[in-house]
Amino acid sequence: RSAQGKVEEAEASLREVRVRSPRSDALSEALLEMGCELMRQGNLQQAIGAYTDVVAFTTQVEPVGRREEDTVPSSWARRRAQYNAHTRTVAQRAEMERVARFDLAVCHDMAGNRAEALRAYERFVHRFPNDSRVPQAYFRMGVVARTMGRLEDAVEDFTHVWQAEATPAVFRAASIYQTGLCLEA
Repeated sequence: RSAQGKVEEAEASLREVRVRSPRSDALSEALLEMGCELMRQGNLQQAIGAYTDVVAFTTQVEPVGRREEDTVPSSWARRRAQYNAHTRTVAQRAEMERVARFDLAVCHDMAGNRAEALRAYERFVHRFPNDSRVPQAYFRMGVVARTMGRLEDAVEDFTHVWQAEATPAVFRAASIYQTGLCLEA
């Protein structure tokens, strides 16, 4: 009960931040935290909405225009500080996007939105091919494809899992077993 009160309180705070600072990174961070909490509580549709907003925010292109500080001649140190700040922002947004994309796929998967789950897993794998959860994403894609009767796709997904060097042993073994079941069917 207290967790629900916190979610309602957080939603009210989010509405206020959306009005006051609709383009702030703090809004995206808050949405990500909200999505995690909603997912933990089993409110999958609301979590899907929060994660979708985070992905949209973190992938939007910054408007190209001259800011006031860009028109003032600056020193090397100031330009370096601006570059470092921009680099940190880009890295922070990429990390938020990475978490949101994977969790969005899992939410769709858990909610039974199979086609959406497959698309979300594929986007995650395409966008973050070196992430440590890629084998898990491929495994989940294989399970979803198998459930949908797309056995050839499932075999391909499971093959990605057991052939990847970084795959944890539990996923490697399970993917080999699942591949066998698909081939048998």
